[in-house]
Amino acid sequence: MSSLHRIPILLTLFIPFPLAAQAAPTAAERVLAAASIPGLALEARAAGVPPDELEALLDAMADGKVSGPDARLVLAEERRAVAATGAVAGLGAFVRARLAEGLRGQALADAIGKEHAARGRKGAPPGLSAQEILAEKRAARTQTLKPRGKPEPSR
Repeated sequence: MSSLHRIPILLTLFIPFPLAAQAAPTAAERVLAAASIPGLALEARAAGVPPDELEALLDAMADGKVSGPDARLVLAEERRAVAATGAVAGLGAFVRARLAEGLRGQALADAIGKEHAARGRKGAPPGLSAQEILAEKRAARTQTLKPRGKPEPSR
């Protein structure tokens, strides 16, 4: 058997199985998904996602190296969830925590939907996050501890 006849047989080893091709998006799908993110972010903003929460969400996904197709799922779920149940304060921190746990794709989108179902406040401004509440308490406590005016000299 000549070496030319072996090449087609060897090339068949590099053809991905149909199941594997469905699991991992192609390069073209990843590029198209990444290109759709700005439009989805605008749609999410129009649906009522506060700008600072949207920025925190996008930053968390960028820092977590979330793929384009996964980011598309997350933004679509965020848009849907905000329209249905209202905004959730601290969403960027929530997404960072879920990314640290290893959630990606549909699992991450489902976790966001559940968080909105639990804490969404339709028609009301988003509440303060736990970190914001603690920061306000610390600021109030330090204000009461600061001396006011010049201290009186001791006699």
